[in-house]
Amino acid sequence: MTNWIFANLKSTITYWSPGARDGFGQITFSKSTIKGRWVDKAEQFNDREGQEVTSSAIVYLRTDVSLDGYLLNGSSTASDPTTLTDDAYQVRAFKKTPDLKMTGVYERKAFL
Repeated sequence: MTNWIFANLKSTITYWSPGARDGFGQITFSKSTIKGRWVDKAEQFNDREGQEVTSSAIVYLRTDVSLDGYLLNGSSTASDPTTLTDDAYQVRAFKKTPDLKMTGVYERKAFL
């Protein structure tokens, strides 16, 4: 049986996870494709500094993502998300909440 949390995570999301810094001090990225649900929604959340900010979008995911990673709604061939103009958004907060039965299933939300 499909868990209700995962039932609607059918969209293709491109994820660039942050890695080590290169010889010039720039962050390198590793790209993957994951399943999720992209919602263009303004919602207030606290960023890593504790400041209240407003999201451009919220992405519901099957897997964890890192702060400073980037997400794009759809597929991309770009190896560096910072070269894209308006398509990829930086993960500014990530929340992981267990289901009520504590079965090991989590709702994961990335705030962009």
